[in-house]
Amino acid sequence: MSDSEKEEIILTDEQKKFLDENWDKINLKELTKRAFNNINLTGLTREGRAIKAYISQMNPDAKIKTTKYEKGDNLIELTPEQKLLARNNLGSMSWLELARVAFNNQRLTRLHTESKAMYNYCMEIDPDKIPDDEKLSDGDDYQPPTSIDRLVTRVNKYRFKFNGDKSKVIDKNDLRSIDIKNLQALLGYMYTERFIQQASKYTRESDRNLYESSFIRYCYDKPDLLEEEVDNYIALCSEIVTITQIERIIQLMDNQLEEALKGEGIEKKALTMTFNESINNQRDKLNQSKKTYQSL
Repeated sequence: MSDSEKEEIILTDEQKKFLDENWDKINLKELTKRAFNNINLTGLTREGRAIKAYISQMNPDAKIKTTKYEKGDNLIELTPEQKLLARNNLGSMSWLELARVAFNNQRLTRLHTESKAMYNYCMEIDPDKIPDDEKLSDGDDYQPPTSIDRLVTRVNKYRFKFNGDKSKVIDKNDLRSIDIKNLQALLGYMYTERFIQQASKYTRESDRNLYESSFIRYCYDKPDLLEEEVDNYIALCSEIVTITQIERIIQLMDNQLEEALKGEGIEKKALTMTFNESINNQRDKLNQSKKTYQSL
């Protein structure tokens, strides 16, 4: 953690006045976004924690409204082997990756019952090992760009990052008619329900960025796509993310297998069998995902 991340957030008088007037009217996430004028903030961020601390200080009996996910009564119980996997790997693997390995299902999302069961167990183990942006809440859905200007920034970032041809960078202050047509179409694609739902499934920022960047690179200059063609590009980009996720899991499992082989006794045998089986399953899934990607 950098020094800037450790630096305490000091609320301004204006922010304090806003909180005094609204803390009991809207939930913590909305308070945070509006107090700091940043739609990407949540109650789990440093800013959100600063606001919660201020409200609690001013009114110790305050019951702050929150959208934070609460454990339900209908969750399944993890097996001892699944719990052992979580205890040994939380921190090097995300809770969603642990769920996918534990239940041998790469298609699990953060909304599945199995995933929520793993999430709750990981929170019991050590909540500090779960980054704020990977914690469950009701309001952490993907937000598409809110304007053409912001979309231009992303198109330039994703498409021109590597080829260095500045002559092809879109100038938001001098948009051609074809640029406007392309950007308006792309923005429409990114506001479709399926695109947003797919992006919202990714709890890792890197996965979400990969999905978004892949879609933009493929579709930024295609203003006349049919609905089924947009769906195909969404499927293609999600498969790119799936391949990356599986490769990441295989690497982590390989590392953990090496550590398990250094152990002794029954636990060594159990871990070795678990990791070997999981790695083989993941390699099969990787091959299948690559075939799907090629067909798309």
